[in-house]
Amino acid sequence: KKVVLYHELGHALLHKNIDCYFIRYNTRLKCSFYETEADLFNAEMSDLPDKIPEEYKYYTQEQLAGLYCVPVELVHLKVSCLKFDFYIKRKLFIFSQKLYTYRMLQ
Repeated sequence: KKVVLYHELGHALLHKNIDCYFIRYNTRLKCSFYETEADLFNAEMSDLPDKIPEEYKYYTQEQLAGLYCVPVELVHLKVSCLKFDFYIKRKLFIFSQKLYTYRMLQ
């Protein structure tokens, strides 16, 4: 499946010098950070759109997963990323407006 391929490709590109198998089974360290990074790579490479089309905006994550033939966890991750991206852009916009106002008052 493409989902598995993109996940493993994420490991290959993002974690070239890291042996998660060795870390997981021979140390007490956790690999969850690397797994999450590979999952994020997977979500970005998947067929999921960067913006949910208007006609699907009331679909549940399960329905979107079925529509795009991807695991529901991937949809959840993509939606979370989109919300976080919106949050960061909003914060930057508010900050830039405050900075502009401050400079105008100087």
